[in-house]
Formats: sequence, structure tokens, C-alpha cells
Amino acid sequence: MKRFLLPILSLLLSANSAQAADRPNIIVIFTDDQGFADLGVQGIRDDIRTPHIDRLADRGVRMTHGFVTAPQCMPSRVGLLTGRYQQRSGVEGNTTGKMHENAPTIASELKKLGYVTGMSGKWGVGGGPNWKDIKADSRVVRKGDLAMLPAARGFDEYFSGVSTLYAASHDLKGQPITDAPQIARDDGYRVEVQARAAVQFIERHAESARPFFLYYAPYSPHSPFTAPQRYLDQFASVRDEKRQTCLAMMACVDDSVGSIVAALKEHKVLDNTIIWYISDNGAPSNGGGLNQPLNGWKGQLLDGGIRVPFIVSWPSKLAAGHQYSEMVSTLDLLPTCLAVAGREKQPTGLDGVNLLPFLTGIQDGAPHDALFFRWMGRAALRTDQW
Repeated sequence: MKRFLLPILSLLLSANSAQAADRPNIIVIFTDDQGFADLGVQGIRDDIRTPHIDRLADRGVRMTHGFVTAPQCMPSRVGLLTGRYQQRSGVEGNTTGKMHENAPTIASELKKLGYVTGMSGKWGVGGGPNWKDIKADSRVVRKGDLAMLPAARGFDEYFSGVSTLYAASHDLKGQPITDAPQIARDDGYRVEVQARAAVQFIERHAESARPFFLYYAPYSPHSPFTAPQRYLDQFASVRDEKRQTCLAMMACVDDSVGSIVAALKEHKVLDNTIIWYISDNGAPSNGGGLNQPLNGWKGQLLDGGIRVPFIVSWPSKLAAGHQYSEMVSTLDLLPTCLAVAGREKQPTGLDGVNLLPFLTGIQDGAPHDALFFRWMGRAALRTDQW
């Protein structure tokens, strides 16, 4: 295991101390169906262009053996949000079970510590609007959805949806919506709309006395495989239409990350903001994404389905430009974020661990002896490199 030179300084701050304002902001970026090869800094493909995301890795740590908990959207998101294998919260697959209403999430736990919490993008763990609503242009929040939407999971503010319709607490000008959640409509390209909502959240809270937590989940490069023409034009020389579209979609995601970083810089909070960048599972076989050199695709418990791009950047605390080769998991985000937010005792029943002592070299060994996977009647075990 590589050891890093910079120590952690005063990580475990009391949530009620006078130093609370110095606690880091936290951003989790969780892309949708991004392949292991489809990030420039991975060094696998020379056709992918992701300069903004690559700079996150240059300023932080790229984890070469980072795993999600399932090769499919909903269970993977539940694992990240709860820090527990998703079956503990009632979810097996996209259409098997639903997340327990009382399941603690990273948002609800950080909210207890004084963070203001927000999300933008694909929710994907229950509640509308769904594709039937979008097709019918239905702008009604179903009463049965309220217990599943972001507000019931610990998020103070949200702009949640996949395309044209969004369950929202604020509009894209940053103004609160009366009697939220209400369904907002925007016909712009989904990633650009979701990014504007994320940047608006940062604008509202970057200079507040309270630290913020933002969960940004751009709905890309998941199907439907479309991109604005100006992004397709950047890859006009790519003859494979599916590949061209995937590259264009990822370029748009990259620009959205750039807009988030620019907002942090403008408000002078970039150095004390932790940014995680991860995909929710590997690329599917029917799109233009690639998982090289891994075997398998989305929907499979092979590396290609569950081993994903995995980066964390925290310029004021983590040494820049390092690789970490031990196994890590999205299960680890919740305990890591709670530790740096000042919680001295972790919640019971977590399956993840605090990664910071390992990433800084304070603690030897590996965070996990093994990782376990169960999805739709299939199971897998990962230990060391096997």
C-alpha cells in the first residue's frame, strides 16, 4: 500500500464546537452507467476527453480498485446513501423491494451534524417523476411518493428527476418553491439542467456559516443515448455512432463538473471541499461506453459491472496525484464523511469504514478483507485481487 505524506489535521471536530465553520463541505458526484475506461485519467482510451474530472484526480487520490455494491442503478445508490449493503434496507434490484422508510442516509446523518443538505439529478431509489409522467407531462406529486423522495431521506433542498420533469424544492434561479415538492419542467438537456441546479445550491450556501453536503447525480451516460449537437461535433471523427454519443455525453458531464469546481473557486471554498467522483455501475453492453480492460458489463457481477472510476479530492488535507490500490467501496463514503464532519462514534450496523486513515498512510493494511455482492439471485466475493 502506498503511504501518503500529508497527515490529517483535526479531523474529528465536535459538531457543536466553535470550529464547526471549518468543517469541510462535501460533494458526492455519482454518474450513471459510466464505464471504467471512460475517464481520461484512467489512461485506457485516448478518445475520451474529461479534463475537469481528470484534474480532480490530479488534486487528490484515484482509487484503482473502487467498487459499487451492485451492477444496477437502484441497489447501487441505496448502498452508497446508507453505508450498508442494500439488502439491509430492503432492496435487491431495481424492481425488487424498496428502500425502508426509516433507513438513515448520508444526508440525514450529516443533517444531524449541522450540514445543509442538497441533491440534484437522478434520484433512482423510489418516487417520481418517472418516464410515464414525462411522456404524459404529468406534473402531480403522488401522495404515495412523498415518503420516498429526497426530502424524506434527509435532503433539505433538491431538484430530482431524469428528463424534463423534476421534483423540486427550488427553481433554477435558486428561489424556493411554495409547498414543495412541486414538479418543475425544463426541456433543456438533462445534464445541463441538473448541473445548473447543483451550482445554484452551491451559490446559496457556499458562504454560509453552515457547511453543505451536495449529492449530484447526473443522468448520464445512461440511455437514452443523446447529446447536444455541439458536443457531438467535438467527436465528429469517431465513426461508431454509439461511441461518438457516449463520448459527447461524457464531455457534457465533464463540463458540469467544471461548473461545480468553478463555483467553489469563485466562493473560495474549493480547498476545504471534499469531492467524490464515482460511477453507479459499469457501462452497459448496448451503449458506447467501455469497461476495458475489465471483463463484464452493467448487470453482471464481474469487474466490468461493479468496479468503477473512483476519485476523492480534498486539497487542504489529501496529498495530490496519488493512486491507491487497495479495495474500497461506496459503502465507505458515509462513515468517511461522518468522521470528517465531526461524528466521533459511527452509527451501528455500517458495512463501510472511514477511509481517511488509510488514504493518508496513518493506518496500515487494507480497509476491507473482503467485499460481498448479491444481486438478483447471483452472488460474488472479492478478496485481495481475487
